[in-house]
Amino acid sequence: MLEYVMPLAIVSLLVVSVVRLGVRYWEVKLTAPPAAILSLIFLQNTLQQDLPGVSYMTCMDLMFLIGYLVCLLSFADGLLSCLFSDSERYLGLYGKLGCAVLALSPLIVRGWLTLPIS
Repeated sequence: MLEYVMPLAIVSLLVVSVVRLGVRYWEVKLTAPPAAILSLIFLQNTLQQDLPGVSYMTCMDLMFLIGYLVCLLSFADGLLSCLFSDSERYLGLYGKLGCAVLALSPLIVRGWLTLPIS
């Protein structure tokens, strides 16, 4: 499983790292999250081919869901920071939320693993 978790973590960290870039790097802020989503899609397809199909959500599915959420929040942050580049109104909320989701992901996964199976 480490062969899937490490690329997933690297892609998520890469996407979060573009959040702190300034408006000057708007191209990177808008193109990195969609590229990361494509990477996650291909990585998840490879995982699904290697494992037998199950009808329930697995821990890896939760990790991919967190990765997709981080990419979506990072893209929203890049888009809004480009749209509001002239004003001080934009506070970078979506980027901060994406960083928080990634930072809390170990707790989310641990909570998922401790849920009772019914």
